[in-house]
Amino acid sequence: FWAVMGSAAALILTLILNPMLYHWGVLTRWQPGMDTISTTFSNSIDFWMSFGPGVTGGIAVVGIYQTLRDVTLKTRELRRQRAQEKHRGPAENIWKTPPGRGDFSIIVALAIYIVCGLIVIGVCRVLVPGFSTLFIVFFTFIYTPLISYINARLVGICGQSVDIPYIREAAYILSGYKGVEIWLAPIPIENMGGEAQTFRVHELTGTNFWSFVKASGLIMPLSFILSLLFWAFIWKSGAIPSDLYPYAQKMWDLTAMNTVLLYSATLDTGTSTPLFFQALHLPVIAGSFSFSLIAFVVMSVLKLPVMAIYGFVQGVGGMPHGFVPIVIGAFLGKFYFHKKLGQKRFLEIMPILAAGYATGVGLIALIGVSINLIKSAVSSAPY
Repeated sequence: FWAVMGSAAALILTLILNPMLYHWGVLTRWQPGMDTISTTFSNSIDFWMSFGPGVTGGIAVVGIYQTLRDVTLKTRELRRQRAQEKHRGPAENIWKTPPGRGDFSIIVALAIYIVCGLIVIGVCRVLVPGFSTLFIVFFTFIYTPLISYINARLVGICGQSVDIPYIREAAYILSGYKGVEIWLAPIPIENMGGEAQTFRVHELTGTNFWSFVKASGLIMPLSFILSLLFWAFIWKSGAIPSDLYPYAQKMWDLTAMNTVLLYSATLDTGTSTPLFFQALHLPVIAGSFSFSLIAFVVMSVLKLPVMAIYGFVQGVGGMPHGFVPIVIGAFLGKFYFHKKLGQKRFLEIMPILAAGYATGVGLIALIGVSINLIKSAVSSAPY
């Protein structure tokens, strides 16, 4: 609930600050008459693209601190346990896999990751030979495991995730590489923290982990092949963007502009400053970074709901349309269903209700998409 309230507070702050920033001469690119897409992009360049990473960076520092603190406390606890239980048998083995789940040894898992990481490093070297191998190794064996572990904890705490902002962009810029190829290379900088939630779901449903691995091995190549077929079919069914694909028609420009904004960081523009660097304002980044740290410390000391900070990161500088129904749902759950059903009972019901709703909406969406694709295929046929 408080994570959602944090997102709502961020959106309200955005709506209040935008007119003020315009009158203060900060939002210089916005012009009266701009639509939502143009307004979002222009305001992002002038302010929010710097404010958001600052706040996210502060939360990332807090997350790393909490992770190191918890690991230190756990290590001390295990040491005390070993010292106290020497005469009563072996202490807890943190590397031992639970029985009956189909787990394979952590050593095997690490070996698989190392082999796959080396293969990806080799592919990247072939595709972008001018990019520093040191950065690729850092992302593969240091950053990705660390940020995945941090996010696995955050998913368990509040269902949110966080990344260290612009670390990929910083690496590309510091490497001195010029060109857009680096943005399309398979640099191993994935955040796999959410996979911990997937494994927890399989554990709770009694699904054997090895069965999940075999199912994934079957699904992945099929998805790869069928996705290419569907993409080719959709692309030839009509112009993109067009009225046939209303979401793409509305959001295509924003996605394209944001992509070009990132790509400009490694382009050689001669004497002019790339747009990416024009959008970075160090005072704003420093101010928002300090704001998030101070807010976290104050809320922790005053015993206020710290989860609101994580939600704030998700909503800052964004468009309010999608968050309105989420906020309404949070109020209904907190002030109506909790009282009617009881908090414990309601929280037990919600996962089942959410799963049923997601299944129903997914089936309806697939049926609608299928009918639309069939209609497009038939209408384009010569007969």
